[in-house]
Amino acid sequence: MTDTVLVVDGPFEVGTDLVMERLSSSDIPVFRMDTADFPHGLELRATNVDAQWVGTLSNQYRTVALANVKAVYWNRPICSGSPGCRSRTPTGHVAPPVSAPEAYS
Repeated sequence: MTDTVLVVDGPFEVGTDLVMERLSSSDIPVFRMDTADFPHGLELRATNVDAQWVGTLSNQYRTVALANVKAVYWNRPICSGSPGCRSRTPTGHVAPPVSAPEAYS
């Protein structure tokens, strides 16, 4: 089992790039993702077994077992468009939550 840091952020965040470099140079496995990639470029397969999450998180580059994720670095990822999701505007400000479509109300 390899302890992995899950990095959740947008694609062009210089600060996060520095965190990634530091973790990688310390031989700490890292899986970087952006919530905006879900569900087309990011796949989550998970079940709950005996109060433990079992499954995988995958993108086009790699896959990580959920059991191997030991820490999460969360830095303002882009909204996936899901109801209630808050995204950043082009200026970096947080936009109002996305409304749920009537079908979900």
